[in-house]
Amino acid sequence: MTQLGYPATEAELTRRLARVIFTPGHTVLVAVLDGQPTGLAHGVLLPLLEAEGSAQLLALVVDEAHRSRGIGGRLVAAIEAWAEAAGAARVVVRSNIVRTRTHAFYENLGFGRSKTQLNFTKPLPPSAFAET
Repeated sequence: MTQLGYPATEAELTRRLARVIFTPGHTVLVAVLDGQPTGLAHGVLLPLLEAEGSAQLLALVVDEAHRSRGIGGRLVAAIEAWAEAAGAARVVVRSNIVRTRTHAFYENLGFGRSKTQLNFTKPLPPSAFAET
């Protein structure tokens, strides 16, 4: 995750992973090469009011030393298969506007641009949720 600009300690990632994998509607898939994790994909099912349910690819990362070998594409295909089996009508992915190489990657996998938007964030006070 650090390679994508989301630095975290091993303890932080372990805590987050434990929370995610035990939350219904989420999946985390890990690519392993020669016994070592080389990539991961995190997907979530989104039941929506405004449209048929979607799945969202929340995170996709492949270790820099193993990129451009098809690992990312296989992880995305696995998320698509998981989403389809769960009854999702589509898979949505968001990508930072500056990641033009990533945009081409998703377009090559058949994803089409659907909109441009702004994201707004409002920090909340720390809670027990962040520590579990």
